[in-house]
Amino acid sequence: MLVRLITSYQIVASEKFPPNTDYIEYNSAKDAMVAIPKDFKVRLIPRDREGLKKALEDAKCRSEHGYTTRR
Repeated sequence: MLVRLITSYQIVASEKFPPNTDYIEYNSAKDAMVAIPKDFKVRLIPRDREGLKKALEDAKCRSEHGYTTRR
C-alpha cells in the first residue's frame, strides 16, 4: 500500500499546516517515550489518473474473494 501511495501520487505539503521537521519541536508529546508527530496536512495529486484507476480496479478484482464473511 505504501509503495502504491508513493508511486501513484505526488505528495505536496500544505502551506497552512506543513509537517514539522525540526528534530526538537517535532514531537507533540514531549514526555512520551515514542515520537508522536504534530498534526499536519498534505495534498495527494494523482500522477496518472487513468493508470491509477486501472491499477485500483485490477487490485479490486484480485482481492475481492479474499475478504468474504464466513459464518
